[in-house]
Amino acid sequence: MSTITIRCMSLKDLTAVLEIERANFPQPWTRRHFLTELERHDASLPLVAVIDSQIVGYSVCWFIADEMQIATVSVHPQYHGQRIGETLLRKSLEEAHARGCRRAFLEVRRSNRAAIHLYQRLGFHPIGSRPRFYGDEDALLMSKRLTPPESNPST
Repeated sequence: MSTITIRCMSLKDLTAVLEIERANFPQPWTRRHFLTELERHDASLPLVAVIDSQIVGYSVCWFIADEMQIATVSVHPQYHGQRIGETLLRKSLEEAHARGCRRAFLEVRRSNRAAIHLYQRLGFHPIGSRPRFYGDEDALLMSKRLTPPESNPST
């Protein structure tokens, strides 16, 4: 298996990101959605996963006070099952720790068993639901308690 590189999303990545978005979601984000995320420097962390110079996945998370909200995660259908989504999520969680976040949240379609399994493996737990969040389907609201980074006693 090739090495997965995670880096910040850039404007030049949007064509590939939008292709993945449309392949995976019935109500995809638009180019404008992603442009907004690229402009929200402090509050948003848009990442891409790259294998052999090809974008194979992406994620966007938001930082609000001491919380992180995972807004979207998607992997190109040809690369499903290769832990790319997990790698993106782990990188986002590392950033949340570095920023001192205490909790992470996400919504997921109740029918998306593979994603729910991944989130549970990463320590997320169901805490409620959002009726008709996706228009045609309820969302399962999940949360993970984050341990703040260790403080350095010598400072």
